[in-house]
Amino acid sequence: MKIIAGIVLACFAVRGYRLTAFPIFTDEAIYIHWAQIAADDPRQLFVPLVDGKQPLFMWLTALVLPLLSDPLIAGRTVSIAASLLALAGIYLIGRDYFSPRHGLVAALVHAFCPYAFFFDRLALVDSLLSALGVWAVYVALGIAGGRRTGLLPFAVLGAVLGLALLTKASALALVPVPVFVFLVHASWKREGFWKGLLTSGAVACLFVLPLFLSGQEIGQTERIPFLHRADYFLSPQTLLTFPWSIWGGNLLSAGEFLLAYLTLPLLAVLFFAAVLVVSELEKELAVMAFWALFPIAAVVAVANGFFSRYFVISIPPLTLLAAVAIARLAEFSTGLLKRFLPRAQEGIVLAGFMLVALSHGFFLPGNWRATP
Repeated sequence: MKIIAGIVLACFAVRGYRLTAFPIFTDEAIYIHWAQIAADDPRQLFVPLVDGKQPLFMWLTALVLPLLSDPLIAGRTVSIAASLLALAGIYLIGRDYFSPRHGLVAALVHAFCPYAFFFDRLALVDSLLSALGVWAVYVALGIAGGRRTGLLPFAVLGAVLGLALLTKASALALVPVPVFVFLVHASWKREGFWKGLLTSGAVACLFVLPLFLSGQEIGQTERIPFLHRADYFLSPQTLLTFPWSIWGGNLLSAGEFLLAYLTLPLLAVLFFAAVLVVSELEKELAVMAFWALFPIAAVVAVANGFFSRYFVISIPPLTLLAAVAIARLAEFSTGLLKRFLPRAQEGIVLAGFMLVALSHGFFLPGNWRATP
């Protein structure tokens, strides 16, 4: 517990250090302004719907605003809190479904992963959505593995997915992940499964229903409820033409984002993880791979242009896969080293692999010696 507590503190420290060093981003200003409106007048809780946006992040920011003097710090603090929530879920998934060592490695990788690190310091909705995705998968794995029985876990799953849908429309790309978890574990064969699944769906719908009953009208041209802007998506007519050139461009952009924010060392580790997924065909590895790839594939397939933050929801499973790969590489390398160095310790080798994987990616805005 001391180690995981240290990782949590390190995660908080690197995300909170010089939190305002990065200039305010346009969407941050909009979200914080909506939060201020909601905080001043509770009748305006659904003001983000004016732009077709979901309001959960703004509600949480509105709760934090009275506690901090700087609205920007308040909004970014919500993202940091979400990152710690994601970190806890990542550790639990790694611990419960791989090993305690995997959980610690995954938590440490996520704490310093540039992709998560960068967006967890911004007052954007993506870190919150990522955290909710982590806990949706954790609950689904518990149900599928028989650790949690009855209707209550299904209701909790529905609530988490409902909160995700209250956060951002791209939560729709997370919904198939629990379904895939149940599929690979053949959960439909268990008594009461379909009733539980119906419960999850009903609870999720109840959480989203207020968006459509709020009475708040769209106030911006070319905006639509829930999905924000129709021109962000390829039309059905375009999709039916199989637009290979658009898909190719989207795939290239996605690759550039992943290379820039994950960095080459982590991608190299993930390549080895992909080999493990294909060669070992383990259920949990398959779940992690689907969780990572489906949102990316969905964005590439239907988006008419996108931003790097769209892929934040895929980072937790990628860090879990990286942890598996790092642990396997350390185990294999230790076995080789013991032929020449009988006292070689796996923990030291593991630490070495982690330093190599994270060295190129560890960065902070500005530099440590810069003055505010």
